[in-house]
Parts: sequence; C-alpha cells; structure tokens
Amino acid sequence: MEQVERRKPRRGLAWLWMILSLVMIAAFMAWLGLESKPTEITVQTGEQTEETGGVPVVPLDTFALNPDQYVGQDVRLQNVQAQSAMGKQAYWLDMPTQVPFLLKVDSTLAADGVTMESGTRYNVSGRVVTMSDSVLDAWQQSGAIQNEGERMQAEFATAFLEASTVTRSANQGGAASGGSGSGSGQGQAQQ
Repeated sequence: MEQVERRKPRRGLAWLWMILSLVMIAAFMAWLGLESKPTEITVQTGEQTEETGGVPVVPLDTFALNPDQYVGQDVRLQNVQAQSAMGKQAYWLDMPTQVPFLLKVDSTLAADGVTMESGTRYNVSGRVVTMSDSVLDAWQQSGAIQNEGERMQAEFATAFLEASTVTRSANQGGAASGGSGSGSGQGQAQQ
C-alpha cells in the first residue's frame, strides 16, 4: 500500500489576505455611505382649492391611464366629455385613452333630476368605487340601470365614479381650445 504524504496547510499569508479583503469591503461601504445623497420622494397631488371643495383635481390624462389607483378616493375631473347615457343615472365618459369610463350620479343628484348630454363637457367630482356584482344588483333595484343589456355594459367597468357634483364645463370646445360654453351651479348639469 502506498503511503500518501500529507502536507501541512500553509498558514503563511492567508490570514493577511482575509483581513485585507474585509478592510477593503468596509472601506468601500463607508465610502458609499459618505457619497450617497438622500432620495427625495415627491407625491404629486391635484390642486385643492375652495372652488373644488377641497377635492383634488386629477389631470384627465393621468386618471385615464390607471383609474383603479384612485379607488376609495375623492377626485375631480375637469372638462370631461359625456359619451353616452346608460340608463337614467349612469353615463360613459370619453377618456384620452379611448377607453370610456363609467360615471353614476349619486342619489342626491338623481333625486334632483340631474342628467348629462352626450357630447357635452362637464366638471365632475366624486368618489371612485370598485365595480362589483352587489353594486350592479343595487343599481338594478334602484332603477339606475333597467335591463340586462345595461348591466352587461356596466360589468365591463372595473371601477366607476359616483359623482356628487356635476357642472357643465365652461370650455365646450375641447381640452385645449378656448370654446365657449355656459357654466352652471353645482349639481345642475341638465334638468
């Protein structure tokens, strides 16, 4: 049988390299800590004025990209065009993304007989709410939607705006033009 000669591990400079690498890592981390700058996070919120009742004005382009991010929040959309009516209290709004968004007037506006005309621009504010089967059932029971066709349309919405104020926009020519229009009081878009 052959004898294998065992070599003793060399302990010469290995410990020195280990300590040197730990010192280099510590020096690098310290340098990063000294050179880094604090990150500033800014949250962009819409304007809140007395005119809007303290409800933030959300730019229509921003809202249209992801309306679901506003669920549970009160928002104000300005100069939004009513595309078509759905039942007596619900309306599809024209969005810059070409995907219509559903608006339902709340019970107070509905009791006042507020309606919206297709093709007319409005300033609307209210709470963004998640669409669900229970919401649709409640709408059918209250008469907001009257048949299965309207219910099927509403099912396409993932969220809707329950409008507490609807006013005719002064700018009826479009978002960028200076068209003329008549303003009206809060909640009196069309009676």
